[in-house]
Order: sequence, then structure tokens, then C-alpha cells
Amino acid sequence: MKIRKAFIAVLGVTAALLFMAGPAGAQYPPGGGPTVTVDDTVVQAGEVVNVGCEGFAPGSTVTVTLGGQVLQTFNTGPDGAGCGAVTIPANLCTGTYSLVSTGQGSDGSTVSRTITLSITGRTCGAVGGTGGGLARTGTDSIVPLTLVGASMLVIGLALATLTWRKRSAQA
Repeated sequence: MKIRKAFIAVLGVTAALLFMAGPAGAQYPPGGGPTVTVDDTVVQAGEVVNVGCEGFAPGSTVTVTLGGQVLQTFNTGPDGAGCGAVTIPANLCTGTYSLVSTGQGSDGSTVSRTITLSITGRTCGAVGGTGGGLARTGTDSIVPLTLVGASMLVIGLALATLTWRKRSAQA
């Protein structure tokens, strides 16, 4: 009877560890720090988009890229804010693209901010634009695997202890 209660307790603890959801990894920069805005997120290929930023280091250079292609660089003012006009390449296919602004943060580190643009214009085959890469849909967290491993270790130790006690009692 004791073995059964111990086994049920171990299963309960294991189930609790495995089925409790851990916190989701942050996919976007946390609040604070530099911000970047555009006047419109749905644009035509070949159109000009105004990019504004604030919170960067005063007098630093901000580089704006789309799909890895540098579209514009501009300097921030003494308050860490700046703006620039960016021309979206006319040869882009209709699709979703990442407009990335990279500059120096107020703490001296390199900071990138991404804005998703929906670009309309040319239709290029059955699939839209390249979009600058795949979406990030997972996590790099090892916590779930660690919990599974720890749970298996606890179960193994519990079963070994129960078997040892049972054999000791029979002897």
C-alpha cells in the first residue's frame, strides 16, 4: 500500500511539472529604449515612407534596411530623435517585408527595431515577396527538456528506492 501511495505521489509531481506552462519567451524588445515609427505600414512598391525614431544616442547614425538592402541612413539630433524618407524599391513583389532600423542605443549598445510592412505592387508568381526571412515561432528555452529529464530522474530514483525497500523487508 505504501508503494502505491509513493508511486501516485511521484506521478502527481511529474504530471504537475510537465503540464505547468512556463512563461513565453519575449519575441519583441521589451518596453523602453529606442522606438521607430513609419507613416504607413501598407505601401506601394516605389513609394516613399517617412521613418521616425527616438530614444537613440544623441548624434548617432540610424541605418534603415529592407530585406538586407540599405535604403537610408540618417543622424539623430541632440535629443536622440531623427527621421528620414525611405524609398521602397520599385522591383519588390507584393508581400510582407521587415523594415529594420539599426543604431546606437542611449546606453551605447547596438539596437535594432523592426516594423512589418505590407508592400503592394508587382505580382511575382504564386508566392509573394521574400519578406526578409522566416517568422520566429519557437523558443530557445531548455526549461521544458530540463523538467522532463528531472522528472524521469525522480521517477527512476523513486522506483529504485521502492524496490530496495521491498527486497530489504523480504530478507
